[in-house]
Amino acid sequence: MWSFFPTRSLMLTQAINANPEAVIAVLHDPRVFLSLGPYVSEVTLDASDPSQFTITDSIPVIGSFRVKTTYKVSIEIHADGFTGSSAAGVRTKTKSNFSAKAGKDNNTTEVTQNSMVTGFLILMPFIMSTMKTAHISILDNLASKF
Repeated sequence: MWSFFPTRSLMLTQAINANPEAVIAVLHDPRVFLSLGPYVSEVTLDASDPSQFTITDSIPVIGSFRVKTTYKVSIEIHADGFTGSSAAGVRTKTKSNFSAKAGKDNNTTEVTQNSMVTGFLILMPFIMSTMKTAHISILDNLASKF
């Protein structure tokens, strides 16, 4: 049976020229990591809960026309990275896990991102395309920090 709100997945991996401890330190700093997104214009920590953030994105829709959207993200830190869960407009929900492990040598780290997104059927091609573009850019921006 099909659904008006299907779930899709996205997995990306990037090798980074830095030791795992340095990369994990960035993954463990949600404000810095969340700011790596190409559409992010603001990241605000919830004063009453340090695991909760409000993010404002400016997403390109058609040409240079952009839509501003604000959503909540909950961050759960774990030893090798973090898991972020969000709820955005039009009942869009995501859960993304970013983790880091040693690469081929001690100066290389492999970062893996696994995401599940649930969204309105008609918007899923746009949601998936936007998320893939954003997450590739996030990993590139993370790599450029080293």
